[in-house]
Amino acid sequence: MIKAFEQFPDLWLGCFGHNLNLAISKALKIQRVETAVRACRHLVQGFSRSWKRKRGLTEKQAALNLPQKALIHDVVTRWGSTYKMLERFLSQQQAVCATLAAERGVWHLMPKDADIAVMEQLYQLLEPLSKFTDALGSET
Repeated sequence: MIKAFEQFPDLWLGCFGHNLNLAISKALKIQRVETAVRACRHLVQGFSRSWKRKRGLTEKQAALNLPQKALIHDVVTRWGSTYKMLERFLSQQQAVCATLAAERGVWHLMPKDADIAVMEQLYQLLEPLSKFTDALGSET
């Protein structure tokens, strides 16, 4: 590595974490991905603005023996929060669907099957990257 920098003094390598963040941010701007993430955000907002839906979600989680956890909002500038939002939605999808089915006129909040498929693929893609960046961040 040292020899490479000696032979190419003008070579510049940016921070790996920053480059990884830029690459993931660019991938999140792919139209299909962006549409799926937007659908998940819309769903989460719909639950966070309604105490009735929050209560319904808690009841459905208990009935389905799922952990009683709220849906998570993401922060657009932090891909890790988008990963966590997708992770929580996908783990609670059955309870979310049951909650929406019990309330009239809110099916527009439920993402389409194609969006859910993209969310699942994105989650699988981001999972090892999230673990990797967590490991990098924990090194001293």
